[in-house]
Amino acid sequence: MPHVIRKPGVLGGTSLALFLATIHFVNDAITAMLGALLPTLQARFELGPTLLALLVAVYSISSSVTQPHSLSGQC
Repeated sequence: MPHVIRKPGVLGGTSLALFLATIHFVNDAITAMLGALLPTLQARFELGPTLLALLVAVYSISSSVTQPHSLSGQC
């Protein structure tokens, strides 16, 4: 396998996996707390049920984007 030189500041390999795992953990924590916070968000910001449902959907879907996956082709 040839050696790959990356530009400074570009994440790759282990650092990218750790970054994605951290972001995924934070996203899951926010998603888990979101259900308990919905009445407070609705009262404080006067949000309707449609906007609250959209907020929950966005956090749930964005969790899939940050999910670390194996790049080796093994599941």
